[in-house]
Amino acid sequence: MDRDRYTCSGGVAPLDLMVHLLGLPPGSPSLAARVLELFVAERRDHEQRQTTSLRRYVGEEHAKLDEALQVMESNVEETMSIAEIASFVKVSQRQLERWFRECLGKTPAQAYLEIRLLRARQLLYRTGLALEEVCARTGFTSLTHFSTRYKAQFAISPIAGATRRRSERFAA
Repeated sequence: MDRDRYTCSGGVAPLDLMVHLLGLPPGSPSLAARVLELFVAERRDHEQRQTTSLRRYVGEEHAKLDEALQVMESNVEETMSIAEIASFVKVSQRQLERWFRECLGKTPAQAYLEIRLLRARQLLYRTGLALEEVCARTGFTSLTHFSTRYKAQFAISPIAGATRRRSERFAA
């Protein structure tokens, strides 16, 4: 923001800016929450980064890596082992691990966990499902393990995040 000029870049940043401006006086936080609801988006503060699917980071030259990510995204509820995924895309597990390290800077297991947690966050924020149901739909067998991983990923407990989001929706 510079005097009477507002600029931003990125895929979701203009929406973030608009919601921020709507929440400032004489605007209303409830109007901002309603706009987010219409866009099926969640409120982010200025310190949070935009995120995108891991598949967007993979170039054309890594079709097998993209295929592995598709398999992970398609098998969130009934999770597969990394060996099964490698076998499915017809590469060795070691080669798959190497590609993940080179292209994404993480292991296949870390990427798979991130995909599952992002799906869990979507379910918590966009549905009225119980925490146990979200846990089951994202391949977690232990609610404690799920909550620990979720909090480590998003710096908020799944219950607090879902409660905050629902209260924003109803305030609108």
